[in-house]
Amino acid sequence: MHKFFETSGLFVIISSLLYQPDDILTIYYTRQLVEQYFDVSKGISRLTLLRVHKEQKVLGHLLLSQIVAAINLYVQKKMHSSFEDSKEMFIELRNQKCIVYASRIVTNEGHSGAAQYYNKFKIEYPTSFGF
Repeated sequence: MHKFFETSGLFVIISSLLYQPDDILTIYYTRQLVEQYFDVSKGISRLTLLRVHKEQKVLGHLLLSQIVAAINLYVQKKMHSSFEDSKEMFIELRNQKCIVYASRIVTNEGHSGAAQYYNKFKIEYPTSFGF
């Protein structure tokens, strides 16, 4: 594709940095990737305003938001062949219930709609386990 784009017209980067003409296409790809990353941050991650006083808390929030966005993108790509919207899957999984006994947990809905998602992602889950 790189060879195709090299002969497909002009690519322009407006920047205060100086680039060599041969580097423009590579820089353009990088810029596009960064913009997509920010789209994920603002869209899927739903970054919100924070009222914090420490840089560590902001960085922690950003890290968690990006992890969630990456998982969400993976799920959307994986489910694209079968489902239009990953929200349906998360709602189905949210409704997965279990009964907690003194020494055992038994899943109620192992054969419910959630099971199809477990199978799609090749997740093996116990129908019960002791502790």
